[in-house]
Amino acid sequence: MRIRDSKDAAITEADWRLFPSLVRFDPCYYVGYKCNLRRLDEYSNLSNYLRDLWQTPGIADVCDIEGMKRGVFSKAGPVGS
Repeated sequence: MRIRDSKDAAITEADWRLFPSLVRFDPCYYVGYKCNLRRLDEYSNLSNYLRDLWQTPGIADVCDIEGMKRGVFSKAGPVGS
């Protein structure tokens, strides 16, 4: 996977399609599904990429991480719980 080369590069539709999975990774997928050995913040390139997208005006305002966690850890719960 190739991450954008510089902060000046335009954010594309592909970046926004990847964003929901990245923003849910640590609080939901890593914890609930144990789907990786390390958290996303331990991968510096991906962590910086996510931070770059998160800092886009208006994005943090519409991301409900607590709501995402409630959805994953609700009645059905994560796989294997």
